[in-house]
Amino acid sequence: MAKFNEAVYRQNGVERVINVDDIVKQSSYVDVVEHLYCPGKGCHAKLVFNRKSNGTNYLSKHKGYEHDTKCPYFSDSEIVPRAETEYIEEDGALSDDGINRRKKQAQSELMSFLNPQTKTKKATPGDKPKARNKTVGNGEKNIVIQLRYDPNADGVENNNNLKVREPAFYNRLPQQISELDSFKNLKTSARILAVDVSEQDNFCTILGELGSTKIKFIFPEAFFANTSSVVSSQLSSFFETLSQFVKNVDTELYITTLCQTREVDMTNLQVYVYTSNFLSFQTRRNTYNSLDAIAIAISRNSVL
Repeated sequence: MAKFNEAVYRQNGVERVINVDDIVKQSSYVDVVEHLYCPGKGCHAKLVFNRKSNGTNYLSKHKGYEHDTKCPYFSDSEIVPRAETEYIEEDGALSDDGINRRKKQAQSELMSFLNPQTKTKKATPGDKPKARNKTVGNGEKNIVIQLRYDPNADGVENNNNLKVREPAFYNRLPQQISELDSFKNLKTSARILAVDVSEQDNFCTILGELGSTKIKFIFPEAFFANTSSVVSSQLSSFFETLSQFVKNVDTELYITTLCQTREVDMTNLQVYVYTSNFLSFQTRRNTYNSLDAIAIAISRNSVL
């Protein structure tokens, strides 16, 4: 399947070319991704905007459409065999490596937003991407454990040394979240505006904002119960330290975290965090990879 570096946005008589890297920056993002078409001259094949969990974005042809035979993107592809994959679903927690890798991806996404770089255009509408060969099964079978994230579950026991596929956590800055992200695993960031913590109820919320979009990070009672290395009273103390810092110090401090959504309400954007290992904090200069790390930095007056 060919991939594209740009697409034509076509809707209600409006037609313009958008680079794949600029799609997520559109103010009408949800509308734009529904009306993307092949940039080949005279071609009306619809394109799909794909977002990988590692932050990579790309365009591909919608399966229900075909390129015009005169389109420079049209290609007959050879059919080659591949092994079938059987997935065994199990509930489990993410590995430490998996958490850290996803946090780094999210941290990089925030820094790219705060410090945008001018990118060299990769292709023109006349450029023809390399087509991928179509594949069919060849009777062989791979067995993979497909992990469903469950904050209350232990790590997966893998006595047969099978490949374990951890669940995707999708990069979504607040302004990119839509109703389509309901009940999803996300990675997101926001500048911290206020922290409200109740030690008695083991509950905390962080109000954040990025661009003009506000978002609330909710740390329910389960968050305080799912942390093995820090007792709940310490977590509350760390949040209180963070709260006082945000109130009294005029510093751009951002929260970057793995989280989950429920049904997304665009008028009251909320995400849920269930374990402290998912948390990190950033300024424009430094990264603090845990709640206790930012609390210690605050106590030492070393947040830069």
